[in-house]
Amino acid sequence: RKVLHLVLLLLLTTGIISTCFNLWSNRILTDVVAATREDQTQAISQISEETMLKIQESSLLQMTDLRAQVADADFSEVVNNLYMLRTMAQGVIENRDILLPASVSPPNASMGNEISAMVLCEEGMDYTESEYLGHIAHLSSPMIALCANSDKVDGCFIGLEDGTDLSVDGEALSKLDAEGNPLSFPVRQRPWYRGAVEAGGLYFTGIMPDAFTGRLLLTCALPIEVEGKLVGVAGIDIILDGVSAFLESTDAEGLQVFTVNSEGQIILSSEKEGPFAVQTMDQAVDLRAAENEPLASLVTEALEGGSGLQLLEVEGVEYFMAGAPLSTVGWAVITA
Repeated sequence: RKVLHLVLLLLLTTGIISTCFNLWSNRILTDVVAATREDQTQAISQISEETMLKIQESSLLQMTDLRAQVADADFSEVVNNLYMLRTMAQGVIENRDILLPASVSPPNASMGNEISAMVLCEEGMDYTESEYLGHIAHLSSPMIALCANSDKVDGCFIGLEDGTDLSVDGEALSKLDAEGNPLSFPVRQRPWYRGAVEAGGLYFTGIMPDAFTGRLLLTCALPIEVEGKLVGVAGIDIILDGVSAFLESTDAEGLQVFTVNSEGQIILSSEKEGPFAVQTMDQAVDLRAAENEPLASLVTEALEGGSGLQLLEVEGVEYFMAGAPLSTVGWAVITA
């Protein structure tokens, strides 16, 4: 009986010890499995995050480059038209000895809203005494055709150094006073004229109101020289809606696309209000000199050749941003 009790006690003790050992082993195994699962989850999460960031970076960079190409093509078309207009102006002036002056008249009510060629001049200037205006007037038909056949051109003009201007658009009525008399036009004081002369080449204004209608426009201009002498400036007013195809498909929440000119000013944007909205050239700030140093650096890099993807904060909001240059005009498209 004692031996039996001893055996039973030994079996009971062994069972208890085995049970405790199994429970301890299971707990250790459970902890190991849990830790392994957590490590795996973190690894998968990290890999997924890195993968998503790479996909996001690739997508945003491709999107930015594509929009830059579209915008550059639009501006390139306008710039090519401008160079053609300047070449024609130089040609008629160089051959003025064999060309009879063509007639041109100031704006009048009969022109209505038809695209028409008209002469504008500075106050006190008699346009009939202009040396080159009659010869430049030979370009009236091709200038009218340029405006009529382009969805990007709002108007085109050739301002002469004597203070006269051959202007083509569909806004003749806006150039008349209450009595129907032509308004004076300070040709040589307009920003596009002074800017092109000072630059000595292709010049783009910022966003500015039209002198007569007040509509916001962007103007590109080129000086006209004949025999080494400045005779005037050729210019084209650009319809902003006509060169903003690259802003399409930006209805995704939190997505903005904007264009920065060579002065660091936003001139086109999908955002109507906020830090990336367009402002007129007298109010627009140079983002390259912004107090937000990461933003200033990104804009500078975008203009100089491309910024890559960057994460930065603007007015308390974090953005992934990338910029790509527009080679034709020296600007940049930025996607945020």
